[in-house]
Amino acid sequence: MTPPMSPTEASARRRTPSAQQRARLRRRRRLGRWLAAVLLIGVAVAYVQPVKSYQSARSEVARKHAEVETLEHKREKLKKQVELAATDLFVEREARTHGLVRPGETLFLVQGIEKWQRAEERRAEAD
Repeated sequence: MTPPMSPTEASARRRTPSAQQRARLRRRRRLGRWLAAVLLIGVAVAYVQPVKSYQSARSEVARKHAEVETLEHKREKLKKQVELAATDLFVEREARTHGLVRPGETLFLVQGIEKWQRAEERRAEAD
């Protein structure tokens, strides 16, 4: 016959799980870990598209800012050209490039300037 158990031994025995209970507990823990891992991966995958969209929009905004800056510079340059075109000096220079002269002036056409410049450069190099 087995000796009778004390009350503390009996309660301790009731609290210690059996082998089946331990196996069930391990399976639950393993299942819980898998579910946590799957949930974590699902959250990570769910964040990929918004992050990509954000980065794409951010680069697009940067590109548009650069384009606006370039266009503003071009606009300023054109405004200066319009201001210059309104002056008499500009009109006179443009007319002269097209071969126009004032009344009483004589137009001279000089040819062979490039050939003369090359000869001058060779002469300067020889010295």
